[in-house]
Amino acid sequence: MASLACCIANMEKLKLKECNIGSEGVEKLCDQVGMRTKPMKKLDLSHNKFGKMGATFLARCLRNIEELDLRGCQIRDDGAGELCHHAEKLGKPMKFLNLSVNNLTNTSAESLTLCVHKIKRLRLWNNNFTETGKNLIRSKSQGVVQM
Repeated sequence: MASLACCIANMEKLKLKECNIGSEGVEKLCDQVGMRTKPMKKLDLSHNKFGKMGATFLARCLRNIEELDLRGCQIRDDGAGELCHHAEKLGKPMKFLNLSVNNLTNTSAESLTLCVHKIKRLRLWNNNFTETGKNLIRSKSQGVVQM
């Protein structure tokens, strides 16, 4: 990850799917993404098991990511809450956020209602929402929500 860090300032898209990146790697990546002068168009970290800690680091650099794929990263409700807390403060909405396959529950649904208006397209496939949770998210969405 350290050798990649010097190049991140100029990258528009970065796909690191299934690369065994842990929370420490995500922290280093986010340090670089956070220093960018213009947002990265797409960051795919899907199927890396960095959990809540990685999500917490990512939350801090959301303002510099237009599309973020966190499918299957084991972020769970606490990690989703951290992402939502920062997403709701974004000046410009994210184009895409994928939180599929993260064992999210209705607890996350409540968090998502606070930030879903800041996400143009939100993907939440294969989580653990009840119909009540799904309806809650949909009721606050201004964009496309896929569940």
